Amino acid sequence: MQVKPRQWTVLIYAAGANDLSSHIERRLDELVEQGPLDGVDVVVRQFDNHQVKDFVIGGPSHTRQQLNSGESSSLREFLADGMKNYPAEHYLVVISSHGEGHAGVAIDTPHADRLDLAELQAGFPARVDAVFFDACLMGSAEVAAGLEQQTGLLLASEDVVRSGCPLTLLAQTAAQSADGAELARRLVESEHPD
Repeated sequence: MQVKPRQWTVLIYAAGANDLSSHIERRLDELVEQGPLDGVDVVVRQFDNHQVKDFVIGGPSHTRQQLNSGESSSLREFLADGMKNYPAEHYLVVISSHGEGHAGVAIDTPHADRLDLAELQAGFPARVDAVFFDACLMGSAEVAAGLEQQTGLLLASEDVVRSGCPLTLLAQTAAQSADGAELARRLVESEHPD
């Protein structure tokens, strides 16, 4: 029996192997407390300074040895597995960490590494509907041009992001959106209602 794909799969690459670890963990805890949403699978790879945890909201979790969030193979494996195991009509990739614009994102302090733009490009096994950077300085023309083959929509700030976007808002907005354009519009309107 063929299972109908979900409307959305939200893939959160929570690269917190740095001083954001506790902040990212609090926001993921809020997402877990919210629980599963109709039509949306939320798949998470959570890095901290000691381990990596893969889990699905409302589903199983798996702790693994420490991986380097700054290696494209880690991002690529996570996205490929998430897309294979949680098929959907639409995919939103969220990268939550420190960002340095075209110099990199997903800062991994224990490994003294980050995903530079070329590694970020290589980390996508397929084109996705939208990429949301919950990270500072990722809304540059260089990043947008660098990811044009990976996504049709880039949601990012060119400035410093003080508190990040609530991950619960991302999941709820995906549940209410028919496609990437509607998702982007709703997210922007939630931050700037005027």
